[in-house]
Amino acid sequence: MLDGNNRTSRIDRRSFIAAAGAAGITGLAGCSGFGGFGGGNGGGSNGKQTIEYWTLFGGGDGKAMEKMVNKFNESHDDITINRQRLPWDQYYDKLYTALTGEKRRI
Repeated sequence: MLDGNNRTSRIDRRSFIAAAGAAGITGLAGCSGFGGFGGGNGGGSNGKQTIEYWTLFGGGDGKAMEKMVNKFNESHDDITINRQRLPWDQYYDKLYTALTGEKRRI
């Protein structure tokens, strides 16, 4: 956005959601034991990994996140992201339980 001689850089909403989604997916992959770290239970006998992804995004943000997850799933044969939208209260209860459990499955 240009204002006279001052240049201001702004991140638009889509860029923020894309960056947050990528960071979230990367973080969840690390927590699920993906990539040989930890004891993730996502691998099947065919070597395919499944990442359980809990999200709070709804409305337009949810549609953008769903589109990104679908695009990721279509472009990766060995990894599947299972996106599940949860209400705020259920999300934090589930997250707390997962973080305090023996298996860190987020």
